Amino acid sequence: MTRRERLERKAELRREWAEKRRARSTASFSRSKEILDPIPFGQPILVGHHSENGHRNALNKADNAMRAGCESSAMANLHEEKADGIERQLRTSIFSDDSDATEQLQAKIAKEEKARDLMKAANAIVRKKPKNGWTAEKGEKLKALGIPAEKVAELFTPDFCGRIGFPSYALTNLGANIRRMKERIADIDRQNARKQAAELAPEGVLVEGGEYVRVTFPEKPERETINALKAGGFTWGGGSWTGKREDLPACVREITGAPRRGSLRWWSLERGFKCLIRCCRVYCWKPGEPFARRMDVDNGRWMQHEDINANPWQLVRLTDNQRANFEGAARDCYCYQGVDRCDFCTSMRTPDGAPWSSGEDFED
Repeated sequence: MTRRERLERKAELRREWAEKRRARSTASFSRSKEILDPIPFGQPILVGHHSENGHRNALNKADNAMRAGCESSAMANLHEEKADGIERQLRTSIFSDDSDATEQLQAKIAKEEKARDLMKAANAIVRKKPKNGWTAEKGEKLKALGIPAEKVAELFTPDFCGRIGFPSYALTNLGANIRRMKERIADIDRQNARKQAAELAPEGVLVEGGEYVRVTFPEKPERETINALKAGGFTWGGGSWTGKREDLPACVREITGAPRRGSLRWWSLERGFKCLIRCCRVYCWKPGEPFARRMDVDNGRWMQHEDINANPWQLVRLTDNQRANFEGAARDCYCYQGVDRCDFCTSMRTPDGAPWSSGEDFED
């Protein structure tokens, strides 16, 4: 459902609520009148008479009904005002998810550019010799541009700052609006491209980025998904949700198949190895050796690795830079941040700022 459709539905609901409130108001006013009809107009309360209590109760009930009617009438007016505001917004606004949003913006840009060109041409005529002075020739040229006669006279009348012609701020404002609309067209094109990519994605959701990701859905997701994204610190903007990859909610990870934080469980590794888990790839290196054992992780699912010398470990040669990085490690093991437990380093959680946790790839 597009934003225009949602606003149209809101306007319909406001109209429905206004009708219901109006009906309740009418019923309350009628009820108040029915209560007071048996009492003669101007009849005072007869203190001490047997009718005193009944008279007072009738007045209280009529007053309560009248108040309820006034409250319902006020709420009906409020709903109608809100519906009018929404409908006015629908008439005057261009929403980014409108099917013809780009065409509407381009037409508006053309209109603004035409107005700007008209202002520039008018100012050029006004500033001709005699500069800022009225002549019949200037008046005819301005009328030929399509400027009304009363506006032509105003162009030669100084404003409160002594300016003649169209003021410079009017041209500046038009130029800013034109640039803003052109940038918005570019944003709409980018959003549409991401949505198309999300539609073509095997999982139906597009996740882009490294440590910080942009999540794009082809359609508005379920309310539970939105609440989970908000709870994970993700913010909405530009047609996508942005936040940390490690904070992706479980419901989105299940859809996209993204690897989880701390999804590897280690049972036993030989002492003396330095270990690195990065980008679904595990490296284990014994200090001083030119080779390391590497294993590709099956998309972050729980796995048990009993023996580092057994398959699926592969022996790869390390570059001098990689060896230097391993040598500079402050601990024997730097697990992926958030791992539940690493039996090799007996650490429950990796400290913040650990090497190889910044999202950089570790190349062979």
